Amino acid sequence: MRTLAVLPLLAACSVPVSTTGQDIIGGTRSTGMTATMLLAGFPADRSVLTTCTAVLVSPTVLLTSAHCIDTPNHPNYLYGVFTGDDAGPYPTLAALEPHLVSVAAVHPNPQYQTQSPFLADIGVVVLAQPLTTVTPLPLHRTPLDATITGKPALIVGYGQTTYQQPNQTRFEAMTVVGALESDTVVVGDAAKHGCLGDSGGPAIVEGVLVGVDSYGPTGCGAASHYRRVDSHLAFIDQYVPPPASADAGPSGGAEAGMDPSGGGDGGCSTGHGAGLGIGLALLALRRRRR
Repeated sequence: MRTLAVLPLLAACSVPVSTTGQDIIGGTRSTGMTATMLLAGFPADRSVLTTCTAVLVSPTVLLTSAHCIDTPNHPNYLYGVFTGDDAGPYPTLAALEPHLVSVAAVHPNPQYQTQSPFLADIGVVVLAQPLTTVTPLPLHRTPLDATITGKPALIVGYGQTTYQQPNQTRFEAMTVVGALESDTVVVGDAAKHGCLGDSGGPAIVEGVLVGVDSYGPTGCGAASHYRRVDSHLAFIDQYVPPPASADAGPSGGAEAGMDPSGGGDGGCSTGHGAGLGIGLALLALRRRRR
């Protein structure tokens, strides 16, 4: 289910901040995972800012969660992508917006279901111009099977590293694949998992993207469910044509500069003590399961 929390206005400022998702519990600062980026959304009047995590899979396309970009919850929204590892120095939307890469279009999966278990909670973000300085993450293009359970998994995202304490810095953690389900792969353990701020963030196994963060338990106390990319290739490939040799599985590729010993979980979040949360009304929106 969705849980909505509103923090009071901290100072006189016209832009409240909304957050959608989960961040990394038990992770460390991530400066090398450059394909993982912050997705910002806001209406034309700039009255609200929502943020999620997204992952670059081609020079012009990122994947994220459908609930980060769906029209009912984001009517007529504009979007931009922050490519840095720390949005904290930009305390307002006015300060952040000049640092955003322009987005031409967003496309939630048309099969996305807003009720639990949130099937097809995956979406595409199309950039206005290609990003040529960042290496996209390869997609897992062969069907996942039970052998993935127990494998090490790298999770990355922006958001809370401590539950209910805002954060807007990219974190990562090396954790483990806990289970494989029909539409999701469960990633995380008791010590390292996603929290508010990581929705749309990647789960990476052997250098290949296997899923994007969709939802987790209330309180960020356990593993998150990552929407399987191999289950949604028909949708994704409308925007990301498969490579000539479309057989990427584990070991199918790795992002430049990725530290295989790193770690992290997925979700969406906005603001921290010295960042987007300063002087803003913070609104935290995160998909939860009771």
